[in-house]
Amino acid sequence: MGLKKLFVNFILVLFSIYLPLLFFSFVEYITSIRKLENNNQINEINQKIDATKEGFLPNYYPSTLFGENKDIKFYPLGSLPFTKTFYCDEGYGLVKYKSDRFGLRNYDRKWSNIHKKKNIFFIGDSFVNGACVSEEFTIPNLIESKTNLNTINLGVPGNGPYEYKAIMQFLLKPILEKSEKKPLVFLVFYKNDMHNFNFLKDKLLKNSLPIVYFSNSDEFYPTTKYQRNIKSFITTNYATEEKEIIEKIRKNAFKHSSLYQVGTLFFLRQKFSFFISNYIIKDKEINNSANNKVSKETIKYFSNMCLKLCKPHIVYIPNSDSWEPDIRAKNYKKTLKETSLKYGISFLDGEKVINSSDLNNYAPFGGHLSKEGYKKISNFILEEIK
Repeated sequence: MGLKKLFVNFILVLFSIYLPLLFFSFVEYITSIRKLENNNQINEINQKIDATKEGFLPNYYPSTLFGENKDIKFYPLGSLPFTKTFYCDEGYGLVKYKSDRFGLRNYDRKWSNIHKKKNIFFIGDSFVNGACVSEEFTIPNLIESKTNLNTINLGVPGNGPYEYKAIMQFLLKPILEKSEKKPLVFLVFYKNDMHNFNFLKDKLLKNSLPIVYFSNSDEFYPTTKYQRNIKSFITTNYATEEKEIIEKIRKNAFKHSSLYQVGTLFFLRQKFSFFISNYIIKDKEINNSANNKVSKETIKYFSNMCLKLCKPHIVYIPNSDSWEPDIRAKNYKKTLKETSLKYGISFLDGEKVINSSDLNNYAPFGGHLSKEGYKKISNFILEEIK
């Protein structure tokens, strides 16, 4: 058989496989709820470009900073401090805010109020940070509006058990040791906190130093070294200039087009990946007692830290069955609950107020909570406070 004929046969076989998959990919695209999210992301891209032109920068959160960088020598806890920041849009418009002195989502004056008022600290990921809603609908703000307590948002998108422990170890604990009152601290978990051991993060937890500097009046700020490190690392490794940021945003735009999504069989690959991770690989691992060790150790540290310094609580937020289905979630919740009770920490199961099958509890175009969902979780926490 000649090379030309062999090549033609190869192409025919290839297309006989690809074309049926392409058809199913198209059907999956037009029927999937993810199509709504994808269409909204195209609008979100335009909003991010406009925000960049207005002087806003992306949220450079720790999970992206660790990505491909193995030379990082400190544990980043937030984004750039005192920076006009844009984040996400899941149907309520692009979230924009100015970060505080630690690069977190707080009005900076709240740090100055810690010695003046009773405080509540919230540790977590994007759900605590307030994705993707305006400030008035974040969990900390909803709690503060009904209690007049000083609420501190220590939630960072993409954070997991390692980052929760880092926040406690390098930021919260030094502050609590200076506090005269025992504040409430809520540690909020979500199903994507099922993290395996990470050598780099574990090493940084053991070797990094606290980032808090105390002034003569006991006002606290990030140390000069930490500020220098976080700014240098971000500006060296990531786009921070307007032109660079817009170019990067536009490069990602095509990946959200229907042509790309259908042509690359994105939704079919996503379903296949879900099947593999849930039914073949992770379903076996989730029942292994060694699994979720990182979460268990974080809860243990939380308990030990709060023994004399604070009143600990753990909250679990359920995932949407439509946006982010995951059969491992219930087993993970069980592990969190058992570990919490083992170390004497009250466990608040968000499934008591959030029906994971009800789309009204989740954002119009994504898996984070809706405004109503955030209200339900906040009221659930308020009941615990009372």
